[in-house]
Amino acid sequence: MRVLVVGYGKIGKIKSSLWKSLGARVFAYDRKGSAAKAITQDGFIRFNDSFNDDPEDFIIDISTSASQHFAALQWAVSSIHQKPAAILIEKPIVSSREERADLIHFVQNFEPYDLHDIIYVNESYHSSLALKQVKTALALHGEPIRSVRMELSKNRLHDNQDNRFFDHNLGSIGIELPHMIAALQALGLSLEALRDQTPRLLVHGGRLDNQGLILEYNDGPAAVSLATYLGDFRLGENGLLDHNRETIRSLQVSTAEHNYHITFDPTPGLPRYFSEVTEQRTDGSPPRTISLADNHLNAHLAMFLSRSLPPDMRELLSLQNALSISDLLCSLKENSVTHAVNFAKPRRVAPKTLVD
Repeated sequence: MRVLVVGYGKIGKIKSSLWKSLGARVFAYDRKGSAAKAITQDGFIRFNDSFNDDPEDFIIDISTSASQHFAALQWAVSSIHQKPAAILIEKPIVSSREERADLIHFVQNFEPYDLHDIIYVNESYHSSLALKQVKTALALHGEPIRSVRMELSKNRLHDNQDNRFFDHNLGSIGIELPHMIAALQALGLSLEALRDQTPRLLVHGGRLDNQGLILEYNDGPAAVSLATYLGDFRLGENGLLDHNRETIRSLQVSTAEHNYHITFDPTPGLPRYFSEVTEQRTDGSPPRTISLADNHLNAHLAMFLSRSLPPDMRELLSLQNALSISDLLCSLKENSVTHAVNFAKPRRVAPKTLVD
């Protein structure tokens, strides 16, 4: 199988290496001259017209910044005359209502072949073994979820300076929140409960790329709390502003009789690509903790390479679901309220709303 990675930035480089390690023949394309030169230096094949002359099946993997996803899709399907086995697009699949409308129109009117069933959002958290472990336990005990708490935080200011990760349309709503939505869907929670919520966007130092996000709401009987800090600050559990010094990737799920806690990779004290799952009964019994090899991006790509996509995964990764999520993200951005925070004095944070 051939794979064409479109966009050879940080993510494109990581995924090119993963595809190659899985046995794919990797081609890459980037319109920037420096990135294009790095493709061959790193041992991959630079895309050229001869790609069309090879009869071997292929996958297109769009790994550009979010604002370039639609343009990259248009370029890829117009430059390659064959129908790919799959087209993967990084999350969120688009990051504005205008791009969403343009994408829908393009897919509906594309004539060489049907794009609907071959476009997938590249959401690897659906392939996490740790998340599957908790889903299995919840199904086994048959208990309704009472609460979900999830935090995905990392100081990405240096990445933002290099124009990596930051979504100029959605801000922090477009970075980690799609992963959280994937986890909520995996746990069987509804997206509709999210739609009318009002996220709090916290901004430090007047820099819109120095953001945090807090979103708390109820989905039926389940209390949901989501947080992500992508700059140099975060709020601790005591509500005090603190420096954002470590990567936090955690999910807590509670029922009437059980508490589950996942620490996703990177997990302190464990090798890379290992996650840790702790299950504890609410009756005070000793907790049970297991560590799992959980390179979910690797497992995710391998699933496409082997064409072994289960029906439930196909639905969760589908273009239809990705478009629903992009619409939801846009609604949350429109509903959000932005607050200013600062480190001037150690205090409990009562943010002031920014005024344009």
